[in-house]
Amino acid sequence: MNTGTGSRTYPLVEFAAATVSRQPIPIRSIAMWPFLVALLRGLDCAIYSISALVFLALGAFSIIALPGAAVVGVLSLAAGVISGGLVIVRYVHVYRALQIGDAVEAEIVRSAVGLVRLTGTPWGDLINGTAVRGSYRIRGVESIVDYYLQQRWARSLKPGMKIWVISLNGRPALLAPFHSES
Repeated sequence: MNTGTGSRTYPLVEFAAATVSRQPIPIRSIAMWPFLVALLRGLDCAIYSISALVFLALGAFSIIALPGAAVVGVLSLAAGVISGGLVIVRYVHVYRALQIGDAVEAEIVRSAVGLVRLTGTPWGDLINGTAVRGSYRIRGVESIVDYYLQQRWARSLKPGMKIWVISLNGRPALLAPFHSES
């Protein structure tokens, strides 16, 4: 599979591509531990999960060891819960999409690398400062759909290349590089 430069920084898309290539029709069997490892090895969820652990530990320490800093401890606990909640939401959303979502082959129509937008997404390679905007067409459907990805693998997308579009309830949930198990 050729996923482009920097694809190792976002292993979730490689996991998704391999899963839908082997099992293109829902309901897919997804091993929980390899999925969790792929999710947590991505820069975005790694940052959120480590932040959650640090904030929760700092909050517990502040409340127990420094009784005068209880407000700081509670705020730190709240930040830890929010950060951990982002990981849980991502886990549930992508797991459901991979398990029961429709996976269709699409073709890139347009792709351009630029700066991230201020109202970007919390998912992807958040540090590199670039994002890919473009559009794709699903085979057999005439409409063109726009996409926005903050993932390094997407920088290698060119018009004519194929991708997987994994949709849940009619909305794209995840885009992944296309490869077939042949």
